[in-house]
Amino acid sequence: MLAYGPEDSPEFEEEEGPTPLSIGRFALSSCPSEEGGRGTSTATLTFGKVKLRKEKGTAVLPVTVSAPGSLVMTGKGVVKVTKSVKRAGKVQLLVKAKGKSMKRLVRTGKVTVTSNVTLTPSDGNPISKTKKITLRLI
Repeated sequence: MLAYGPEDSPEFEEEEGPTPLSIGRFALSSCPSEEGGRGTSTATLTFGKVKLRKEKGTAVLPVTVSAPGSLVMTGKGVVKVTKSVKRAGKVQLLVKAKGKSMKRLVRTGKVTVTSNVTLTPSDGNPISKTKKITLRLI
């Protein structure tokens, strides 16, 4: 076991600011880029509580967006929905089964589909989120 006394303790130099990390011929820095890179959009995308419409076998997915742009919902077994968002706020998306998912919904009365919602803000990079929804039909 090594014990360091006050005279034997290793000394470390403390530097001010971020320290770069060198990996091979690449250097990474912990400071944010001054140039902004691919965009500086701070848009967000959040889901609300899903409202089932059991008589029709569909659902309404409320989505809250923080920036204007284009909102697209896709997914396997889901009808594609595209909406243009004029300003930040809530948007209602209709989730409807298609193809094999629709056949299963009619046969069994329920089916779980996965919807991928993508917000492409007019001033930034796209944001995507996924939500599993169980559709029911009575």
